[in-house]
Amino acid sequence: MARTSFTVSVDREVYQRLEKRAKRELQSVPECAESIIRRSVINLKSSHSDKLDDKFVGLFSRKRLK
Repeated sequence: MARTSFTVSVDREVYQRLEKRAKRELQSVPECAESIIRRSVINLKSSHSDKLDDKFVGLFSRKRLK
């Protein structure tokens, strides 16, 4: 499987929380971030058929309950 890399900039507070979570899970910060993103994408429900301008936004957006 080919891997693609990208850069994410986060606030200091977010990074500190990510460090804490990575330490708790015995991972490095990049490994922890990758794990979070992977689980988020895998757990998407197939009912995400709303019409979006950008499908990438749909991957990381939570559906609002009415």
